[in-house]
Amino acid sequence: MPFLNDLIIKVVKRGEYELTEVFRYEDYKSGGVINIPIGFRTDFASIPRVLRWFIVGHGTTRKPATLHDYLYRETSVSRKTADDLFRQAMQEEGVSFWRCRAMYWAVRVFGGLARAF
Repeated sequence: MPFLNDLIIKVVKRGEYELTEVFRYEDYKSGGVINIPIGFRTDFASIPRVLRWFIVGHGTTRKPATLHDYLYRETSVSRKTADDLFRQAMQEEGVSFWRCRAMYWAVRVFGGLARAF
């Protein structure tokens, strides 16, 4: 399993969560491990409320979304690399083909807006 531990979070406020333990992901392609530190905050996915029922699903996207948020906000990896790791992590977590495709293309098209802030 590419995620090396569970995602342990606390609610900061509605729609915002904070890691209470280090969260680790192993990229099998590069062999590197990404450590997301305690205190990192995520919203899981910046999706308009009306589309969340389709896109988010049953929590299988939370780990990949946290990884993606971290890569966008706290690292210098390219947007394309972050988006590709997001897709890879979703596939590894068993996110359905169509949901994975929809979320990947949403970040490819609109992710630049989020990264600008």
